[in-house]
Amino acid sequence: KWVVLQRWRATFKAKHRGREPKIWLDRVCINQEDIDSDIRCLPVYLASCSGMVCLVGPSYFSRLWILVELFIYAHMGGMADNLVILPLRPQMSSAAASLRPRAAMDQATRLAEEAAEEERLRVDISSLDILSADCALQADRDHIFSAVGADDLNHAHQINTAVRGIMHHAADERLKAQRDQSSSSLDSRS
Repeated sequence: KWVVLQRWRATFKAKHRGREPKIWLDRVCINQEDIDSDIRCLPVYLASCSGMVCLVGPSYFSRLWILVELFIYAHMGGMADNLVILPLRPQMSSAAASLRPRAAMDQATRLAEEAAEEERLRVDISSLDILSADCALQADRDHIFSAVGADDLNHAHQINTAVRGIMHHAADERLKAQRDQSSSSLDSRS
């Protein structure tokens, strides 16, 4: 996660003339011992953010807290254009890494891996469901469901629709940016 976040930070600094990003880390800033009080402040925290960076790993869309944050971000007027998706690629085993050439992978392999990653992301977004999301403690799950109204099936459907919508839009923007970057790197080599 750290490497991916640092790569994003470097890109941010390059786009903003060397300015460091200011970030709010949910896991650090929300009191994990008193989620009840902090969940009420979550809309204020998220409304204060100019964007959201999502470090998306295999379990990302199956975690209740994540879906709630994404829903609140969307509900508070967060723009999908300001939502950055950073996939966390699984680490290669040291044996697999030693078999891979040290040189950068060729363009075709990189594009194929990016396409597969995008497809996995889209499948994960399409299948997310707040009703089947995981939460470490049942008491927290009950409280969160009550706070966001997810215990009502109609509202749960609205939450799923809002989160899927904003994430699909952000994924589209991510793919467009990747294609633009790939095309400009191909142009520069010509």
